Amino acid sequence: MHFLIMWGCVISALITFPLVFGWVHFKLEGELGYRAYVFGFPLNVMQGRSLIAWITFHALDFTAVMVIAGCAIAIHRRLRDRGAITARAANASCAGSHTPTCRKRLRKCFKVHG
Repeated sequence: MHFLIMWGCVISALITFPLVFGWVHFKLEGELGYRAYVFGFPLNVMQGRSLIAWITFHALDFTAVMVIAGCAIAIHRRLRDRGAITARAANASCAGSHTPTCRKRLRKCFKVHG
């Protein structure tokens, strides 16, 4: 879950920022090929209908699927595991507080005695 969300966002940023700032761009070369330019330096021409071109042009789609899948897993786990929800709620309501009421509530929630 965390792996999918984190790497989906990181890879998306690594793709998006160079495209937005113009560090990477593509130009049509010939009838069916594209040439990638990285920091103004030309790379090899790739055929527009090749597998490499398709993966290159759909990379952000793959990262979006990673993030959506990670979020779906997180939501599924949050809705299914009622015990984790109770523990999270108790921790959130007593975060940083050491009052007797909070300690009593935490003991009751986690069934800790002493």
